[in-house]
Amino acid sequence: MRILVVTSTGKAGPHVMRDFAESFRDAGHVVDVFDVSAIQGETPAKRFINLVTAAVDKLNAFAPDMAIGYGANACVIYADENNKPVDFFTSLGMPTVCVFYDSPLEDSIFYNIEKIDNPKLHYYLVWDGFYVDDMKKLGFEKVYYMPIAANTDRFRKLDFNSEDARKYGADVSFVGSRTPKRERVLRELADFDLAVWGYDWENASDEKLRKLARGVADNETELVKIYNYSKININITVDQGVSSLNMRVFDCLASGGFLISDYKQDFDSLFAPGEAVTFRELSELPRMVGHYLENDEERITIAEKGRLRVAADHSYSKRAELIMSLLEKDGMFARPRWWEGMAVKNAAMEHALAEAVV
Repeated sequence: MRILVVTSTGKAGPHVMRDFAESFRDAGHVVDVFDVSAIQGETPAKRFINLVTAAVDKLNAFAPDMAIGYGANACVIYADENNKPVDFFTSLGMPTVCVFYDSPLEDSIFYNIEKIDNPKLHYYLVWDGFYVDDMKKLGFEKVYYMPIAANTDRFRKLDFNSEDARKYGADVSFVGSRTPKRERVLRELADFDLAVWGYDWENASDEKLRKLARGVADNETELVKIYNYSKININITVDQGVSSLNMRVFDCLASGGFLISDYKQDFDSLFAPGEAVTFRELSELPRMVGHYLENDEERITIAEKGRLRVAADHSYSKRAELIMSLLEKDGMFARPRWWEGMAVKNAAMEHALAEAVV
């Protein structure tokens, strides 16, 4: 298949879509990237005209069978002659996949998908089953649960490097932006050899945590080293993760890191006992950390089982297979494809561009 990967700015989205692009290519598909963040304009109106023009050029040159993007970034929206919002890609008959690792019900996100939803062609792949049920209750049709995954080429067990071990190692590490909930949890671990990585920890209310902050870790090169060289990695899920597991779980375990996470229901279905460790009450956590710091063999055995599980079941390659299977079963790749009606395609593109210019 010919797959258009739509990318934009953000903390997670660009990495997620790059990982999907690599996985689709590895599976033998032809992939092109449409980076909407690279399109500029002197005014918002001019930027929008440039965006639609670039989309027209991209589709004419590449003729993809489908588009995929992070959240609502997969959609290029314009107003038709009745001033009704239209998604450019699905208006041409092209199936479009929106991958959500954040709440699709957040106001600004929901506003975009609600006004341009095309029930036959929009696919919403949501990392938390809670939101799947809610979206279906609201009338969205093609909503599916798809857990987060790890790039197992980048997040892997590393050969030991003494310099990296000194820089990134600790008995206990946490990676993630500061929130009040996370501060409360990490205060209980501040007397351990604790390293805290992520945004805004220099502003923590607790002085100990401010001193333990090591800055922001680069997703491409540093995260895997933190997971490898920390004896214990802590995961504290943000509130929008109701039953699901966040990126940290999969990336850490793929790296061979030992993980202690707050309990979420998806651990029961995605991992077997002995592949990760969870806590349900904050009072449990310091005792658990102390236990696993004193029992190296047990800790290493659990970490290796977790690594093997992610490699087998939770790679981006597995998620890419799921996406293609969903669309294929729905007949999205049957002939004729949307782009084979060139006259229709060009007319629709010209109309979209004319509306944008107006």
